[in-house]
Amino acid sequence: MNETLARLLDDARADSRLKAALLATRSAADPMDAFCTCATELGYPVTVGELFEMGEQFTDDIFCSCNGRAEEPIAEWSDAYETFFAALGN
Repeated sequence: MNETLARLLDDARADSRLKAALLATRSAADPMDAFCTCATELGYPVTVGELFEMGEQFTDDIFCSCNGRAEEPIAEWSDAYETFFAALGN
């Protein structure tokens, strides 16, 4: 999680209106875009591309840390978007 998302997570945990606004994006037609638009409008600039990059980087770090290399590639990237909401809770 990058610095902006970490700050957003901390602030959303402390501010029920911010948390509600972020949770409301989950029901949008394009939830990740709605989340990024909402966060950016509230002063926490984040893009969908950054969310994907965070997930890819996390998985790459794990893949490269397994005794030089993992023998089997990881099937999918970590999902920074879902990880954010898991950390936020309901």
